[in-house]
Amino acid sequence: MSKTLKASFIFYKAYIIPSLILNFLLIFLKITPAVIIIYKIFIAGLVFLWYQMPPRNDKLIFYYNLGLRNRSLFGPALIYDLILTAACLSILFII
Repeated sequence: MSKTLKASFIFYKAYIIPSLILNFLLIFLKITPAVIIIYKIFIAGLVFLWYQMPPRNDKLIFYYNLGLRNRSLFGPALIYDLILTAACLSILFII
């Protein structure tokens, strides 16, 4: 279990900055939190489908060699993203 979480966090590290920018942009546009979460799940689904295409599928060989499937890689990454979104929402609503 620990291997899966570490590998998914390594995968998600490339998406932290774009995710933060998207979070602050959507919050700045005063979009409701429920819509932001639905939008983030939609974006995560698009990224998942983007990695399923053959030329990009080779970028996941490192994770395949660790014994991880796509779902065990993208699932925790989506949870990390939702936790980051919830943290941004809570910080900005407190201020």
